Amino acid sequence: MASWWKKVFGSSEPAQSDASRPAESAPPAAESSEESSSPVAVAEPEPNGVNPASQPWWEQIDQLVAIGDRMVPVAGEKEAGIVQRVEQRLRSGSFPLPVLPFTLLKAIELSNAAEPDLAALAHCVRSDAVIAGEVMSLVNSAAYMPSQPIKDLHRAVVHAGARRARALMIGVAARLTVFRNVDTRRAQMLWAHALACGVLSRAIARASAADPEEAFLGGLLHDIGKTVILGLVAEEERANVGVAVPDSLVDKLCDEAHSGVGAKIAEQWRLQPELAEAIEHHHGLHPKSGSLVAIVSLANDVCGSLGIGVERRKVSLGNHRAFPILGLEAAKGHKLLQLLPAVLEEAPEFKGVAKKALG
Repeated sequence: MASWWKKVFGSSEPAQSDASRPAESAPPAAESSEESSSPVAVAEPEPNGVNPASQPWWEQIDQLVAIGDRMVPVAGEKEAGIVQRVEQRLRSGSFPLPVLPFTLLKAIELSNAAEPDLAALAHCVRSDAVIAGEVMSLVNSAAYMPSQPIKDLHRAVVHAGARRARALMIGVAARLTVFRNVDTRRAQMLWAHALACGVLSRAIARASAADPEEAFLGGLLHDIGKTVILGLVAEEERANVGVAVPDSLVDKLCDEAHSGVGAKIAEQWRLQPELAEAIEHHHGLHPKSGSLVAIVSLANDVCGSLGIGVERRKVSLGNHRAFPILGLEAAKGHKLLQLLPAVLEEAPEFKGVAKKALG
């Protein structure tokens, strides 16, 4: 896999490159990395004679990398105080939510119309020079494949379409504002995970006849609530110089509260109900969940199994509950899983926007 993968995600490259290889090509046994503290187990033939290395990558994950349950250290008095105060603020709702620029809120309103006025939408985007510049850059990128360079904003909006333009603008605003409100290291990991989940959600949507742009946006924003929690932790750490809350405790806070906080953000941003549902319920998938919830849940679990922007964890992907919701038979679902690492590696966003964002 290309060397930028390690730079962007800041995690052990050998384990991820194993995961991206086709199942027909057996990867070598995983080796320890100085950058990873996770104990690594070498694949051994099973008693029935089946070599785990011959299995698909999503089944090898559990056998090649033994992680176990998250170990949360006992916090010192000051660290425990920070955690307690942040928890209290989250429970009471006494925290600020990220605010989108008025320009973007107006653009969302215009793009949600049954027949969006593209001229008005372009005019709205034009009023914010930063967002307009980013939208023009993205529309001219390989991801949108214009036949020739587009220099006019109205043409760019027409080329992208109202829904794509909305997804682009929200993505740009999130990257430039919301994901920059936390410390650099945590922001980088969170953005990497969000972007990867967006890219995977788009690919899964295409395989299941869902709306790719809506899925991309759902994946991109599914953990938006974590930005608020990380911001509260960073605020407390700045007020208590020399005190740093362990990442495992921060992760525990995020795990418990980010979905609810994300739902509040979705409401304030006037996102469509399907998006709000995916943000709030991507960890609570059940047979009656909507397709966008299923798409984001599956993409999030793939990112977790590969350790993209998060601690690598064991996930049962072979019979994922998203498959029947999306109308995917097991064989088609497995074929889709086989392709997803390559989708990530080839995504234009990682080769351009993500690298620029993460520096």
